[in-house]
Amino acid sequence: MAGSVEDPNNFFPERRIEPLPVGALGRPFGESVVIQGKVVEGPFKYESSLSEGRLLVTRINGVATQEGLVIRFDPVTQREWWAAADPIERRKEPWKQRERKLSAMVGKSYEMRGYEWGGHKGVTSEEFILQPPIQSPGFHFRPEFRPLLMFEIPEMQFSPSDFEGRVAEIEGIAATTRGKAMLRGGQEWTVNIGNRPWPEKCEGRLVWVKGRVEKEGERSFKFHASEFRLIHLEDQLGERVELDGVARSLNDHWWFVYRGTNIYVENQANLTGWNNGLFNQVVTISGTLEKDRLPDISQLSLKADRDLRDYFVVRNAAWKLVENEWRKPRTIPKAPPLTEAYLTKCGVPVDKSLRRSLKELEESEKLKSVP
Repeated sequence: MAGSVEDPNNFFPERRIEPLPVGALGRPFGESVVIQGKVVEGPFKYESSLSEGRLLVTRINGVATQEGLVIRFDPVTQREWWAAADPIERRKEPWKQRERKLSAMVGKSYEMRGYEWGGHKGVTSEEFILQPPIQSPGFHFRPEFRPLLMFEIPEMQFSPSDFEGRVAEIEGIAATTRGKAMLRGGQEWTVNIGNRPWPEKCEGRLVWVKGRVEKEGERSFKFHASEFRLIHLEDQLGERVELDGVARSLNDHWWFVYRGTNIYVENQANLTGWNNGLFNQVVTISGTLEKDRLPDISQLSLKADRDLRDYFVVRNAAWKLVENEWRKPRTIPKAPPLTEAYLTKCGVPVDKSLRRSLKELEESEKLKSVP
């Protein structure tokens, strides 16, 4: 009977993938998750929607993350959707409501409580040859975040306290104190980098530091096995540098984007091991940083005889892929339970009916936790 078509369980193949797999946020699809981050500009290549938000996630259920994960989200929650003033317009042009709200959200930070979901997109290689040719991306799974509640929060900055016992990257001002290299983040915290002073070129400048964080005092920390780099390109002219950024190309011309600045890399397309698959990949470029008058990158698709302008250029360059696995938090805990206080914080009126529903949800969660 168990293997028979008469067994009702065999009509539900989705039961074979229960519990649901873990999504990009580190918790199972469909489970409540609280994320914080900044709404960033889009769309990117192959994504044309102007009504789909993108959140640069900095915290997941309270855990800081430096993965740089950007998750797609619907800027209008279902609750807002059904509360729209004009139901006829709501049904007629739903994307306009999303566009209007999203345009005001870009550049601001938000906390959102919702869940991750998704679906398969594109066509497989076999499907492409068997059906009439269509323009489509390759077969992939596209995760998204569906917020149920959201509210604006102050912009959040990483602090060493967010990463105690973990490897992290922190930026601050280099200052030598009592012969020791320290990193200062305003008045809030200091980091001890080692028992030697900063090199003269770093003193008083903005510096990037990576290492394992250990707490020493209330607002003081120590970085173990740390490495550091200057951040501003002007501070590194004439020096041997290592720069993390994104490889870009257009019309067989390559360049490198470092913190939003376009940079030339000498002989980039012919570097050992370089290939077209590195387009849009995060790489480390090392070499000597100089400045030169070079053809305007922004004119690549406009004219052959491009104007000259000042660019930073890395000479005698080498490259490697950036290793990012350490950025991922080891574990992401479950989200805190939904409470009346949280709903009030989100601007949701809590009446008698909603209180009863919250109580039922609490009881249901208790039953799920029983072994």
